[in-house]
Amino acid sequence: EIEGLKKLDKQQSSESTTRLKHMITSINGSREQKDIRQFVDEGLLAKDARAIREFYKSINPDVVLQYTPDGGEEARDIPIGIGFFWPEL
Repeated sequence: EIEGLKKLDKQQSSESTTRLKHMITSINGSREQKDIRQFVDEGLLAKDARAIREFYKSINPDVVLQYTPDGGEEARDIPIGIGFFWPEL
């Protein structure tokens, strides 16, 4: 959907509002997609959208690609390259 919108208007970035339209499941008890889209486009304040995105970020599961060696040194990144998936290369 985002790629399609970029093709229509290359100057406008609607990625964050499109993501909000899919994250929000109801507005004032209405689960209609048209009501959610209208609210995000016309009624959602920027500070409220930022708060929703920050809350989502705090509850969204993520993968930590770091490890701490046995010696207790600081955390290091796990080296994931093509050899991680295909060691023979």
